[in-house]
Amino acid sequence: MAKDVTLALKIPVGLSEEIDRWVKKLNYQNRSEMVRAAIREFIATQEERTATLATGYKSESSEISRT
Repeated sequence: MAKDVTLALKIPVGLSEEIDRWVKKLNYQNRSEMVRAAIREFIATQEERTATLATGYKSESSEISRT
């Protein structure tokens, strides 16, 4: 079973209030659940962008080498 790590961070009050608003709106149990979900989504988006950029670069490179 994976172990959890505790991260301590400081955020502006306004951001904390926004997190609280989304916790309630999306029915998360607490801030930690919402933040974990947001981090997972961020990572997935970045991995998708990276893969898309790499695929696009390979595609352009292969077209250049054909000419």
